[in-house]
Amino acid sequence: MVSKEKFAWQLLWAGDSTVFSKDGLREVAMTNAGPIITQHTCVDQLQALCNSSGHVQTHKHAMYYSFGGGFAQDLANFLLIRGPFAWLGTGWTGCGGAPKRPATLDTLDVGLPLTNCTETATGSGIFVRKYTKVTVQMNCSSWSGSVTTLRTA
Repeated sequence: MVSKEKFAWQLLWAGDSTVFSKDGLREVAMTNAGPIITQHTCVDQLQALCNSSGHVQTHKHAMYYSFGGGFAQDLANFLLIRGPFAWLGTGWTGCGGAPKRPATLDTLDVGLPLTNCTETATGSGIFVRKYTKVTVQMNCSSWSGSVTTLRTA
């Protein structure tokens, strides 16, 4: 499938398995995956994912990011680390157990990424990424994420 530039659920990178590829990334999306970035390891995870050899910079995998850390935080973290092929949502939640889809996702237009994610200053724990229509920020210290719409003239 990979050689034909296709993918399957099990090939999506979701940061949740114990199967690692040569580049150190987890390769298998589990059915009940949780969010890739967690509050307790936010700085370490984003520093690793946003560095020059990290997933965000190399975009070697299609990504699946599951809700679970708080909507604002999950959305910001997803937008910080997503590559060209990425999905935000939930995996299998059981029969009738699907959470309500946040209405924000139906109207949010972030545009195209202009930059990769970066830490605002070494050790700040604040990460940003610019898109054509928004700026995304995650503050790991306060566990707060934001997506700020850019003003148009």
